Amino acid sequence: MSLLNQVLHDLEKRNAKIGSSSDPMELDNIKAVPVAKNTASLFLWLLIIAIIIIALLAYRHYQPQNALIDTAIKKKAISSPVRQTIAKKPTGNILHKHSVKSTTSFELDIQKNAVQVPTSTAENKPKTLKPAIPPKTSHQKKVLSVKRKFIRKRPVLSNIQKAEKLFSRVKKQSPSVKKVDRLEQTIRLNPQHIDARLLLATTLLQLGLTSETEKSLDQGLLLFPQNLQFINLRTQLFLQNKQVKPALQTLQKIDARYIQNETYLALLAAAFQQNGKHTESLETYQKLLTINSGKAEYWLGSAISQENLGHRQQALHAYQQALDKNSLKTVIVDYIYQRISILK
Repeated sequence: MSLLNQVLHDLEKRNAKIGSSSDPMELDNIKAVPVAKNTASLFLWLLIIAIIIIALLAYRHYQPQNALIDTAIKKKAISSPVRQTIAKKPTGNILHKHSVKSTTSFELDIQKNAVQVPTSTAENKPKTLKPAIPPKTSHQKKVLSVKRKFIRKRPVLSNIQKAEKLFSRVKKQSPSVKKVDRLEQTIRLNPQHIDARLLLATTLLQLGLTSETEKSLDQGLLLFPQNLQFINLRTQLFLQNKQVKPALQTLQKIDARYIQNETYLALLAAAFQQNGKHTESLETYQKLLTINSGKAEYWLGSAISQENLGHRQQALHAYQQALDKNSLKTVIVDYIYQRISILK
C-alpha cells in the first residue's frame, strides 16, 4: 500500500507544477493531451500489479509444508553434479529468482535436512529383481532329502573294513553257493581273515565239496601253520580218508604237551593208535580222561591201547567203563562185548 501512496503523491506534485506554469505554450500542450484519461489507466495498472504482488506474497506465506519440501528437494537435485547437464535444458520447473531471495528460515531448515540425491551413477541404475522361487511341496522335499543322502559322501572304507562288513552279513546265512562266493570275496579283500577261511571250509564240507575243502584248509595252514582250528579240520579229513601218516604229521606241527583242547587230543590219540603207536596213544587217552572222565569214547580208546600193549586187566576195566556210560552205538557195544569175552 505504501507503493500506491507514493504513486498518488507523485501525481499530485506533477499536477501542481502544471497549474503553476505561466508559459502559454506549455498550457496549450497540456490541454492537447488527455491528462485525466492517462491518469486513470495508469492508476488501474498499478492497482492490478499491487493485487498480483499481494496474491503472490499470500500464496508464499500460506504454501503447504509438503510443497516446500518438494521445492527444496528439486533445488538440491538441480544443484547436484549429476543434474548439471539436465539444468542446462529449459524446463518448466525452474523457480523464479525472487523465490530464492524470499526463502524463509523454515525452508532453509528443510534444505539442510533434505535427503541428498545419490551422486553415483551406478547406484541410480535400476536393480534387476530375481524371480520369486515357489515354495517346495512335501513330495519335492522328500525327493530332495533322498538325493542329498545319495549325494552325501560316504566314508572311504579300507579292504579290511569292507571284508569285516561283508563277513558280518554272510556268517548267519545257510550253506549255499552264494555264501561260498561271498566268503571267497571276503578272503580276497582280507587274506588274513581266519574266521572267513574257517567258515568257508566248513561250508564247503557241508555242501559235500571235499576237494575244495582240502584246498581251502591247505591254504589256511600255509598262512597259519600253528592255528589249532585249521589243524583239527585238516586232520579229520585225513583220518576220514584213512591217511593216517599225514594226519599225525599235521597234528605234530605243534607241541601237544601244552595243549588242553579235547578235539586236538582226541585226534592225536586216534592218529597214534592208527599208526601203531599204542604207548603214545594210551598216554594221550589218559590225559583226556583226566579232562573228561565221563566220555565213553576215551575209555574205549584207552581199552584198545591197553589190550594191544598186553595189559589184560586194565583193558577189561576200560571196556566195562565204556559200557557203563550207555552212550555208544549198538555196533560198538557189540564189539566191546566181543573183546570182553575174548579177554576173559
